[in-house]
Amino acid sequence: MLCRLILHDLLTCLSPVLGNFVAVSISLILLWIFGEDTLEPVWRITFGIGCILPLTVFWFRLNIGNSRRYREEAIKSRVPYSLSFRRYWKRLLGSAGCWFLYDFVVFPNGTISSTIINSFVPDKSLLKTAEYQFLMTLLSFPGIFLGAWAVDKFV
Repeated sequence: MLCRLILHDLLTCLSPVLGNFVAVSISLILLWIFGEDTLEPVWRITFGIGCILPLTVFWFRLNIGNSRRYREEAIKSRVPYSLSFRRYWKRLLGSAGCWFLYDFVVFPNGTISSTIINSFVPDKSLLKTAEYQFLMTLLSFPGIFLGAWAVDKFV
């Protein structure tokens, strides 16, 4: 049975990596289908497919009501934010700092990596750059599982 920490790490860190993998895979497949000369359908279809899941989640959230227990127990008075901040500022700073470092490393990888890859790809081909991007995406998966193991082992 998986430990709670492993499950938490996999659910929080695997989803962006899996989303990046699916996005790069779709782009690569569409580049193979349409070629590098007709990029208009490639980006439009990729963008359209990328909109499906968030719109589905948004639709379900709008149509699913809150539970009776939540409505009864929802905060009915003013929340003492200053007291909460004074008591939990170290945990808040630690959590925010960890997420900042994670975002600082992960998101530029997806944003800038095509520029970096294009600088050492010999033929400057968009398809070849996308293939290297796909390879870099695959290399993210062992890090997720290694991180889950490390959290379970050392925390």
